Amino acid sequence: MNIQKELIDWAKETVEIYNPMAQTTGLGYYTQSILNRENLKPELLILGINPGEFRESITITGSELLQGNPCFKGMDDKEILYELSEKPDKKKRRYGWDLWKKVFKLLNYSQKGEILRDLDRFVISNMIFFGTENEGQIPREIDSNKCAQQTLKLIDILKPKVVLLLGTKSKSLFETVIKTKLIELESNNLSYCRRGDSIVFAIKHTSRFYSNAKLKDISPIICSAFNYSTDFEEIIRMIPLKQLVNSQDSNQRIDSKGRIVYTYWCNNNGNYKEENGTISIGVGHDKDDKYILSILTKGNHPEELLVLVNDYCDKAGLFKRDNSLNIRYIADAKVDIKTIAKNIEGLLSKIKSYREKDYPQ
Repeated sequence: MNIQKELIDWAKETVEIYNPMAQTTGLGYYTQSILNRENLKPELLILGINPGEFRESITITGSELLQGNPCFKGMDDKEILYELSEKPDKKKRRYGWDLWKKVFKLLNYSQKGEILRDLDRFVISNMIFFGTENEGQIPREIDSNKCAQQTLKLIDILKPKVVLLLGTKSKSLFETVIKTKLIELESNNLSYCRRGDSIVFAIKHTSRFYSNAKLKDISPIICSAFNYSTDFEEIIRMIPLKQLVNSQDSNQRIDSKGRIVYTYWCNNNGNYKEENGTISIGVGHDKDDKYILSILTKGNHPEELLVLVNDYCDKAGLFKRDNSLNIRYIADAKVDIKTIAKNIEGLLSKIKSYREKDYPQ
């Protein structure tokens, strides 16, 4: 069935559910993105809890619902993208929509920002379409579950590769209507589940404080899902190990290939800066499902660093040197994950102590 035909049927059903609540509460409602686009085929669906702007109640038709946020009326694509990304708003003291800008930054850390430059490749919407100035003002007369069920149907029609739930209330309502809990990947920061062909992620709302470091940390996990793929599956497999390892004050992240990377900035006269050089440990899987550990260095690092790594791995007896590769160690596939984590922590502790020396020289 054509996606626009499905959306027309969905919109007719949705307004039949929403219009009576609109009349009861005096609240208007709308989707955010324009949905009646001929070439709409979104890779990304962004869902907040509800629109953050009050509009007086009017009953609308299904075709009007598909026209999206009334603020976009009469705009062409270029003007809508300008509105989202950089248009000055003196009343709110901002340029563009904070939501769009933060999600763009999140995606762009993994070279996926271009998705938000094409209105056919992403959709912004909500779990509940009624607009209020803040999420705490949603009246009790609104049947949140019924509203959310319509959003689930929207997901099933659009079939995006990635659904991004913003905020704890969006996540909680989504879990209520699907009757299951999302799987936690990072405590209080990132969780996920699958819905059909879509991978659903829940993160903190981007309109709140979200550090660049944290956006950069979760970016490769979320963006790997656009590939559907072995990369995403590999990342998911590495999460339990990441949660077990005490990172020993290193900068830790998961890269786009599913490796956990622990990086130390080197010391130069008491200053720890990236430009002084870096020492990194990368941990991943090989094709035989064995853990691989590799040492990555940038800057002028003496041979004694590699000697230290060799000595530690030899004594631990867990990660053995693969002579066919440069500085790589492979643990047996049957080794317990807690043992792997303990050995990685020990190596990180050694490197942490080693970096107290002044390098590069």
